[in-house]
Amino acid sequence: MVPMVVSLIALLLSLTLLTSGLACFRHYLSYKRGIEGEKQVINTLATLDDQYYLINDVKFPNDIGNIDHVVLGPNGIFAVETKNFSGEILCNGDAWSRLHRSRRRYDLGNPSGQARYNAKIVRKLIGALPSLKESKIWVDPIVVFTDPNVNLDIKNTETTILKISGLVDYILKHDKYHFSPQKLELMSKEILKLLP
Repeated sequence: MVPMVVSLIALLLSLTLLTSGLACFRHYLSYKRGIEGEKQVINTLATLDDQYYLINDVKFPNDIGNIDHVVLGPNGIFAVETKNFSGEILCNGDAWSRLHRSRRRYDLGNPSGQARYNAKIVRKLIGALPSLKESKIWVDPIVVFTDPNVNLDIKNTETTILKISGLVDYILKHDKYHFSPQKLELMSKEILKLLP
């Protein structure tokens, strides 16, 4: 009887370790895909000319989390949230899901809300600069998808949602502001203070 109980406990322990090992491996793969997507966005944004500042992986002040990319340009400021998902992505307002091959939907959180929150943090940070206190600065929130096998079905959202192929064009055609090189440098220095 005792050997059977010991065997059963060993089997349960093995199953528990296997399950947690698989969960860790899935988490690692997801993290790795995210990093690969962010590198793609960095390479794409690096094609912008020298008038633009690109700052990556900005940590929130006194908060957990980060902003994947901040782009400061003479024609606007952008907070870019990168997603490296494939398949069919559905967005209605701030309700996001992914349609699996089995036709089952999986919740994806709220990337558009995350991008707007990131833009708000950047706007607050820049708006605190004495030379910009009087200005009403808008930071454009963008969610960009990097996987070429993504299909987007987007409805009713205030946030700009793009595939990576349209990111640079969107930024270049944006015409909300006209920032001087001096103001851009000042803003970039303020944001750079947050980097580790």
